Amino acid sequence: MHYLSELVLSLNEILPLWLFVFFGGIIEEVIAPIPSPVIMTFAGAAAASMQKAWPWIVLYGVLGGIGKSLGALILYFVADKFEDFFTGRLGKFFGLREHHFEAYGRKLAENPNLFWWLFGVRSLPIAPSAVISVLSGALKVPLKTYYMSTVCGCIVRDVIYVFIGFSANEFLQGVLSQSAGVDKFIMFGMAVMILFYFVYLAHKKSR
Repeated sequence: MHYLSELVLSLNEILPLWLFVFFGGIIEEVIAPIPSPVIMTFAGAAAASMQKAWPWIVLYGVLGGIGKSLGALILYFVADKFEDFFTGRLGKFFGLREHHFEAYGRKLAENPNLFWWLFGVRSLPIAPSAVISVLSGALKVPLKTYYMSTVCGCIVRDVIYVFIGFSANEFLQGVLSQSAGVDKFIMFGMAVMILFYFVYLAHKKSR
């Protein structure tokens, strides 16, 4: 994990900072083991060292958020295609069909607060972003709602990260370093829950 973070941060040596945060946002989302705060807090610290004015904090946060949302879109489509493959090849073993996931998506689409739920989760620094992307693709969350909430939420999230790096606030940076472990713990816990759920489905079908 540390090696991956250092490798991504080394891109700053060959890219201007605005381009670094954009591509860094994409990489950070697609390669889940990279801790979320690393790239954007680094960008904030770099902006402070270059004596950039506060509007640059917002600009870097917006660019990072757009990049992160593009990475989230990649995960969404990968999860969507994998779900089709999974239900086509292994769905019978678990008693699942493609229309089950489509039904979940329709129920989610009917929720008038779906945009705000996704936006709120995306905005939280401790939320496991990659898991949200994968689950949204697998559960057929409406693409327009998913992407708009992702863009807005990721921008808010990354502006917060850049500001923390820019301000060099040791307390907030300490909180972020702790939250990096929390979101990975949540991600692991959700993966275990999904695994047990599929084991339960297979056992239920075999009875």
